[in-house]
Amino acid sequence: SVQDVYSTSFTITVQSTVNNPGAISVPATSCAGNAVNITNVTAATTGSPASSGPNYYFYYRGGPSNVGWTMYNGPTTSSTVALPTAVTNTPGNWFVARNSKFGCTGEANNSTTLDIPITIQSLSTAPTSANVDNANICVGGNANISQVGGSLGTGASYKWYTGSCGGTLARTGASINVGPIATTTYFVSAEGTCNTTTCAQVTVNVNPDPTAPSATKSPAVTTVCAGTSLTLTNPTVGPSGGTGTFTYEYRVNGGAIVTAVPTIVTNSSSAATQTIEIRTSSWTGNGCNPSPWTA
Repeated sequence: SVQDVYSTSFTITVQSTVNNPGAISVPATSCAGNAVNITNVTAATTGSPASSGPNYYFYYRGGPSNVGWTMYNGPTTSSTVALPTAVTNTPGNWFVARNSKFGCTGEANNSTTLDIPITIQSLSTAPTSANVDNANICVGGNANISQVGGSLGTGASYKWYTGSCGGTLARTGASINVGPIATTTYFVSAEGTCNTTTCAQVTVNVNPDPTAPSATKSPAVTTVCAGTSLTLTNPTVGPSGGTGTFTYEYRVNGGAIVTAVPTIVTNSSSAATQTIEIRTSSWTGNGCNPSPWTA
């Protein structure tokens, strides 16, 4: 007998299992709050004949809590994506990775797509106020001023200005010593790699040295007879200058300085002219000098 013979042919395409992950890059540093993209330097490739793909998977790890590898995007056909705010808003040292996958491969990475470092730098926050230990001084005095509150970010320091916030730089530091010759307002801000904050301010008032005091002669006459007692009454501080408390000082005929009101009893051997002088001294205000003498 005759038999019919049939044959069927099949074509099988064996697709490549090669997975070349390519390369990515990120900035070495970025300030907290700024958007950061993972840049595709080289796309992933496979062999021939190619299978479907590539699909990408994006990961991060590290930070202040040292989190493990966390996938935040994928699978996606996009070779570049933004870093998540969990990274970009959190200062610290982070690492990113991009894995690639084709239809006939598993996920793969290499030295140019794995553990790519980025440091998120911190922002400064503004001082809430500023303090002064001597708000009122005299010419030649000094005061310590210091910032209160706020925080320093990456590469930041406190800077003090006069005139305005960001005006004329006076000094740098959390606390500084100043000796202005006129009443001056100081402005302090935090300035660093990522930002400059608004300012807090404090004023140091500068008073001139005290003017001479006044007092009343007793008796209030221009000439006296021998045996008369002479003294001063009703001392009054000068009309301007000085700050804080003070002491009255006296001297007779240019002699020793005393703090008690002196009394002179004239006699026939006394000099023809007797002089009692008064001044204010021992001012508690920083830098205040004694006033001139009043005769």
